[in-house]
Amino acid sequence: MVKAVINEDGSIGEMEVFQSSGHPGLDKAAMDTMKQAAPFHLPHPLGQPRMTIKIPMSYRLDR
Repeated sequence: MVKAVINEDGSIGEMEVFQSSGHPGLDKAAMDTMKQAAPFHLPHPLGQPRMTIKIPMSYRLDR
């Protein structure tokens, strides 16, 4: 699970692994995926230039 601060312009502010997968490579991939998905277009509450979200990330290995 990744925890990220989304700025008013949709860019990512602070970001961290909130709950690790137990595998550093998967944790890094989750962070990289968040960076690639930006900018986000989220409705910010009035007067709130930033919001914090938690995104569960799921990976599946196919053969």
